[in-house]
Amino acid sequence: SSYPTQPYSIIAKYIYILLLFLPLAPSTGADVAIVLDYATTPDNLTQISAFTTSIIDELDISPSGVRVALITYGENAKIALKFNDLQDKQDSRDKLKRFISTLPPMSGTPRIDRALQAAERKLFTTEAGSRPGVPKVTISVP
Repeated sequence: SSYPTQPYSIIAKYIYILLLFLPLAPSTGADVAIVLDYATTPDNLTQISAFTTSIIDELDISPSGVRVALITYGENAKIALKFNDLQDKQDSRDKLKRFISTLPPMSGTPRIDRALQAAERKLFTTEAGSRPGVPKVTISVP
């Protein structure tokens, strides 16, 4: 299937609005794991990357605000980026966008269950930079 281009920025803005209404005060930030289905065609990877970038543009990424982590999956899941991999507010957004554009495709039949298990068991941990007392959010990008 093909991804539309225009509605993505609208969806990204809705995701941002949802993040604003998390149960805890906005000053606490959030740990946001973006789960990407990378068992697809190169054209779709480009569109998934563009959509993910539009989500990132809407987030207030900073050490005390929103921290972003990435998981890519196909038949298996891979933690591509932990919450504590990018700490500097000044260049985190640009580094994150560049990083997403370099992620390789994954093989096999997509197994989102494995990606969500990886998020729960390996990503939302203090070792991976997830913060106690901060809302945990997972966004799946098919």
